[in-house]
This record gives sequence, structure tokens and C-alpha cells, in this order.
Amino acid sequence: MVPGVWPPLLFRISNNLFIAAIVAMLMWTLIRNIKDDTYRDNYFLLLILPVFLLAKYLMLSGGYYLVGWSMAVDCSAWPFW
Repeated sequence: MVPGVWPPLLFRISNNLFIAAIVAMLMWTLIRNIKDDTYRDNYFLLLILPVFLLAKYLMLSGGYYLVGWSMAVDCSAWPFW
């Protein structure tokens, strides 16, 4: 991944804030509609969504890219376990 012309710290902060905003919006939607939810596996999403934040952080750090990538792939393939 090429950070472009942004300073590395600003690049990491902006990427992590973007993913955190997406995770927060998804979790808020799931929690807000939990009474009308007919899918039981959405409770598992509430547990697994924060793991994406850690996976993204690891992907952006140099030596742990493969660990973060495998975490993100494993979390996104959870319905097929």
C-alpha cells in the first residue's frame, strides 16, 4: 500500500478513523434495530466488527501486514465457516 504524499502518521489516522466510522455506523444500525431483527447471526456481527479495526491497524503497520490481512479475510468470510 502506498501512502502517497501524506505524512505516514496522518495517513494512518485518517484510514483508522474512516474504518472506525463505518464500524460505528454498522454497529449503531444493528443495535438500533435489534428488536426487529430476525437474523440471529447479527449478534455475532456486533462482536466481529471491532476486530476489523485491529485488522486494519495491523495491515497499515509494516511487519504485521499479513496478520492483519488474514484477520480481515477470516472475519469477512464468517458466514461460510
